[in-house]
This record gives sequence, C-alpha cells and structure tokens, in this order.
Amino acid sequence: NGGKYKGLTVEKAKEIIVKDLEAVGLLEKVEPIRQEIGVCDRCKTPIEILERKQWFMKTRILTDRVEKEANEVVWYPDYMKTRLIDWARSLDWDWVISRQRIFATPIPIWYC
Repeated sequence: NGGKYKGLTVEKAKEIIVKDLEAVGLLEKVEPIRQEIGVCDRCKTPIEILERKQWFMKTRILTDRVEKEANEVVWYPDYMKTRLIDWARSLDWDWVISRQRIFATPIPIWYC
C-alpha cells in the first residue's frame, strides 16, 4: 500500500516525499550520497530492493538427520552420498519458501 505515492516511479515518489516532509517541517537536510546500486542487465534501470514479509523453512536444524538418514541408504554411485552430506553441511541459512519472484510457485497461506 503506497498511499498517495502508489503507482509513481521510485524517482517521482522520492521527489514528492521530500516535498511532503519539507512541508510539515520534518526534513532536516537533503544531500547527495555516493553508493553502488545494482542495475538491470537489459534496460540499465536501478534495482530497488523492496522488503517483503517472507516465509522460511528451518532447514539447518535437519543437517544431522540428513546425514544419519543418508548413511542408511545404499548409494549408486557412492559419491552422491558425499555430495548430499556436503550440501547439507554447507547450508548457511534457512530456505525461503515464499520467494517473491515472477516465476516462483505461490504458496497458499491465509491469515485468519
């Protein structure tokens, strides 16, 4: 919900937000900053990172169980067991199951 800024480009919204803050005396200063900003490979427009509520599945807590269960299976070829265990041990964060991407599979969750 962008309120009165909904539908505006990021640049236009920034301009109006600055004016609105200035109008109510909440703007302390405006100054240029230098920062690296990712751009789209195709059209070269800046990539804006938008925070969204995400759902995660705790996967790191399953590492020991993955290894235990992998040892119960007869693997063909043998090295695939090592590959699975190495992968499980290398997990640095939990799995984001609610990816906000165009081609992501939506998950059916309702808030009641």
